Amino acid sequence: MKRSPLAPYTVCCLVTALVPACAARGAVEKPAAPLDPEAQAVVRRLADYIRRLQSFRVDLAVSMKLTAPGMKQEVVSAYSLSVRRPDRLALVLKDSVMGTTIVSDGTTVSTCTPMEGKYRQASAPKDLADVIPRDSMVGPPIFGSPTFAGRLLYALLADKPYEALMEDVTACRDLGTEDVGGVPCRHLEFSGDNTTWYVWVEAGEKPLIRKIAPDIPAQVARFARTMPGIRNELKLDAAITFDHWAPDAKLPDSVFRFTPPPGVTLTQSPPGEDASDAGETLAGKPAPNIRLSLLDGGQFDLAALKDKIVILDFWATWCGPCQMSMPVLIELANDYKARGVVFYTINLQEPPDKIRDFLKQKKWAIPVALDKTGLAAENYVARGIPLTIIVGKDGTVQAVHEGFDPDMKASIKKDLDALLAGKTLAPKR
Repeated sequence: MKRSPLAPYTVCCLVTALVPACAARGAVEKPAAPLDPEAQAVVRRLADYIRRLQSFRVDLAVSMKLTAPGMKQEVVSAYSLSVRRPDRLALVLKDSVMGTTIVSDGTTVSTCTPMEGKYRQASAPKDLADVIPRDSMVGPPIFGSPTFAGRLLYALLADKPYEALMEDVTACRDLGTEDVGGVPCRHLEFSGDNTTWYVWVEAGEKPLIRKIAPDIPAQVARFARTMPGIRNELKLDAAITFDHWAPDAKLPDSVFRFTPPPGVTLTQSPPGEDASDAGETLAGKPAPNIRLSLLDGGQFDLAALKDKIVILDFWATWCGPCQMSMPVLIELANDYKARGVVFYTINLQEPPDKIRDFLKQKKWAIPVALDKTGLAAENYVARGIPLTIIVGKDGTVQAVHEGFDPDMKASIKKDLDALLAGKTLAPKR
């Protein structure tokens, strides 16, 4: 099995591959500012105000925007955060699969990651701040490491929010006043943990957080040079915005009652242990049959393609890495068509008109099977895309390529040449 060095979950996980590799180096190049008394005073006012609140509610939007040649992707994970001291909390993921819902009713903490299809339950910790660990994945993975963003969310719940917020901060400064969503804010810069973060705190009587954002270093562009077609033109923006604050809101017990989403099941396993690897699950086994409608009419029936080598590619129009890998697959399909290799793409649950418009824009002439229910993707353990499957003439899965890999053309070509020569890549299981 070939696994990509870039994670497969579109722009969010492309960011995961980029940022950790370069954050520390980027921070070194930027001289540290002193501990600005003005900035410290704003933080202290924020901390004192938050500590006095017995309850509050706020909407969070965790956003990432990636632009590169031929690619423009934006992903937003929306949350609501409700807190009622001393022991109630509900961080609820509202309209995305990228992120985690965490709910504490004072006795039990329920943690649900929709993308994993599982939820877990444990006894509630004594301290409310410990309900959301500082390394929790709140939204896309860039905010999942123990950075200033994680510390800030932790500080909202801590008994001593100022100390929690300023822990390990080596420099901070006040950058002046700036509006966020029409609200005048104090714009602060913090450095620590080899990263730099910006925070916007509402000016006036209610010093509430309105926005936080990382200073994504220039090394992102340098790293991007290793990816064909992107080079140093990649641009990345990320932020968490806070809106619709309701200090001292009246929050009934029902707000802190966890209800599992449809299709999500309870597990006792630690996070990550339930996730299946498509290669380990499928390689050497009979390929699950697929019968789907084709975008341009007719049916795609995998069973009818016996005695041919079939390349299957699971994709979606919103997937940045899919846009990087598809031209490679189209070229390979054209090169091997005369030798009995067939190529079908399987689109994940998108409207036909949207797919047609996208293909017209990209000038891609590809056969598209419509996985309207997501069942085909589930059968092929497509937890991330792009996912490219090579099915041998005997109907078994011979190779699995997950995500985008700059070397994928050579890797898949090697697989196809071996299969055409009568070799077996994955022994039958």
